[in-house]
Amino acid sequence: MTMLPLLAFFGSCSEKEEIVFDHEQPAFDTRENAILIEAIMPSGTAADDVIYIVGAFNGGDAAVGNMAWQMEHSTVIPEKWGIYLDPSTFVEGTSLADGFWFVSESEGVERTVRNETANHTLDAGVGTRNNVYVDRWASYFETPVEEPVYRIWIQDNTGWDAVALYAWGDAEIFGVWPGATPTGHLTLGDVSWYYWDIPEESIGQSVHLIVNNNNGGSQIDNVGNADGFAMDGEYFFSATWADAAGSWAEASDPRDRGTYTIYVQNNTTWETALNCYAWADGLSDTDILGAWPGSEGVGTLVVGETTYYIYDVAETLEGATLNLIINNNGTNTQIPDYQYTVDGDCWFAVDDTSASEIEPLF
Repeated sequence: MTMLPLLAFFGSCSEKEEIVFDHEQPAFDTRENAILIEAIMPSGTAADDVIYIVGAFNGGDAAVGNMAWQMEHSTVIPEKWGIYLDPSTFVEGTSLADGFWFVSESEGVERTVRNETANHTLDAGVGTRNNVYVDRWASYFETPVEEPVYRIWIQDNTGWDAVALYAWGDAEIFGVWPGATPTGHLTLGDVSWYYWDIPEESIGQSVHLIVNNNNGGSQIDNVGNADGFAMDGEYFFSATWADAAGSWAEASDPRDRGTYTIYVQNNTTWETALNCYAWADGLSDTDILGAWPGSEGVGTLVVGETTYYIYDVAETLEGATLNLIINNNGTNTQIPDYQYTVDGDCWFAVDDTSASEIEPLF
């Protein structure tokens, strides 16, 4: 199995060869009379975001809102914003060596990965191109308001061809018998899980749960509690069928595996496995998810007609910025690098040519 051209180049470099990654390629032309700043923004920065460069050279925070200091988004490299700076316009006696940072209208001021004040310094002259990395926006560190989760998970140990969930009590919250088929299906290795989202209008109602084989003649009664229980949270059970009899037990959240998790929504036309290769600057082990073409994943999540591939990342990599390359099992196609900093689960979608951030399902 052959590597794709980019990775073949990566593997064959000598110590003296300089590796230039996709997001570091030039996005703007240099100008003889200006300093070119090409800023590589954090993953997920919206293409229509309004971003300013700020520093002692242009009056600090007073520069925010002034179009003269507004960055231009590259149409060539999505991660890059650029600006041409004329030193003759700088505050007298200042330069980029006095420090500068970036401010996003929607995401706030630039911060470091440790949530500290960001400050770049450059000794740059006109006619030069300068790559600058922006690690975080202030919004990244804002504590989100956690919404309660209302969902029922069933680990399927039944061997049935189909599974439905019926609820009776205050209301038939999943519809009339045999109830509803699952919202989603999570497979991890040989373990299969189904989940049902509790309808908003049913939150807090008291019901009895019956897992059944979608009206095929088999059912497991009183899952969770023979007296019924309130739909006021997220619940985890296992359902087992053996010797023409069923049983249930409480179970643990299948997403708590002691790892961070990458979920990749597959919108490609590829008819191969969706592999994920991961590398990072500064790590001794550059094949983080295995040698090229990387991992086929630990499982899948299917919601409706959409499939998400699942990849686990060790907690020991917390804080590292990984470059993820989704590919068609190393055959002949790969998506440009998608950056992910390991400090929480990662959700993004891929089609045949690109990757983009998406809202998490959970």
